[in-house]
Amino acid sequence: MDHEVTLALSGADNTGNEKEFFYLAQIERWNFADRTGPEFQRNDRGEYFLEEVPLTTEAIAKLNLMPPEISSVLRDTIARGELAEV
Repeated sequence: MDHEVTLALSGADNTGNEKEFFYLAQIERWNFADRTGPEFQRNDRGEYFLEEVPLTTEAIAKLNLMPPEISSVLRDTIARGELAEV
């Protein structure tokens, strides 16, 4: 997987008393078989997949991001001009 983390967005405790971190990254190459981490070992955590979307507040608002608060953090960051589409 070739990627570059461009911005740390947020860190928060979830309902399972686990710390979750959210980052914005540019991904140039992705292989689903290379994914690791505890979130990929648990069937009760939902799905993790890539979806390419424009970096606009409107596009982000349409996504079902979890936890919902990350949508606000990301949209506010875009609105402040701290993110630019590449």
